[in-house]
Amino acid sequence: MASWHPATMGKYDTYFREWTLFCSQNSFPVHRATVSQGLQFVTQLLSAGKSYSSINGARSALSAFIPADGQVTFGQQPLVSKFVKGVANLRPPMAKYACMWEAKTVLDKLRALPSDTDLTLIELTLKVVMLLALTLCQCAQAIQTLVLSHVTMISDGAQIGFPTKLKQTRPGFHLKPLLLKSYPLEPKICPVTTLKSYISRTSSLRHGEPHKPHPTT
Repeated sequence: MASWHPATMGKYDTYFREWTLFCSQNSFPVHRATVSQGLQFVTQLLSAGKSYSSINGARSALSAFIPADGQVTFGQQPLVSKFVKGVANLRPPMAKYACMWEAKTVLDKLRALPSDTDLTLIELTLKVVMLLALTLCQCAQAIQTLVLSHVTMISDGAQIGFPTKLKQTRPGFHLKPLLLKSYPLEPKICPVTTLKSYISRTSSLRHGEPHKPHPTT
């Protein structure tokens, strides 16, 4: 379990709970169930209307509970693979993002805002988060783990490092510091200018970490 990323652990937690309940109701051994019993479980999920994504996730989670047959895990068993393929045909997986939104709409909104000094703290926080999301092109986790001690201001921007493991982290590889370039042509939507304003505004409110303002701030 320690080999799993925290996000994987969170994803599997639901299936672990459902599997434990299923085994209890059917008097199956949680850690010594058979492939047939595992198939009964995913069949129950299918009957309950679960999507292909949910059933495929359950298959991965059960591989940690149901002993491998030789060198083949539960998820790779021929019958299990065929079952999941059948689910994909019955309930084709939908695209995660059904549409794309236009970044210009957001940038125009930010251009129309008052200067950073006239924004409330919550408005300034939301603005800097949006600009970081647009310019860094990283997952929300990267922004959430942002530590100001790993932010270095340079002549033409800012260098942002990540002190903790991220989703992209794997053995022998960690995300390198990212360069955030200044955009002097439009200071109102310059991520570096806004980040500097945020750091200055919150300097008296935090102790080395990004400030988390109350929604009513």
